[in-house]
Amino acid sequence: YNIPSNLKAIKRWRKLLQSIGFDEPRYGSISIATYPTGQIGFLVAHAKDNACDTPTCKSDERDGDMKWGVNWPRIESQFKQHVWKTSYYHPSLHKSSFDLPFWVEKSIYEK
Repeated sequence: YNIPSNLKAIKRWRKLLQSIGFDEPRYGSISIATYPTGQIGFLVAHAKDNACDTPTCKSDERDGDMKWGVNWPRIESQFKQHVWKTSYYHPSLHKSSFDLPFWVEKSIYEK
């Protein structure tokens, strides 16, 4: 994994998100040629189902092919419905940004 990332910090930030009420935070990485290191890393999470009762953090749309709490068929459907003209983004790029080398997965997610 030659991308400059601090795996210990990623693991610590992930645990912090879990401790404050986020469910299954996932680390992703995308390549951006114009970014100084060529890569942007990020954590994505959603509020736990019992975290609050307001509509802003509750969703009944968490169904279908739910890898890590994301409704991928819905994302793909929305992308196809819109006439967005993009030369970069597409749903499979979105999904693959969470595919990390096995030893990185192990380092971040193993307890």
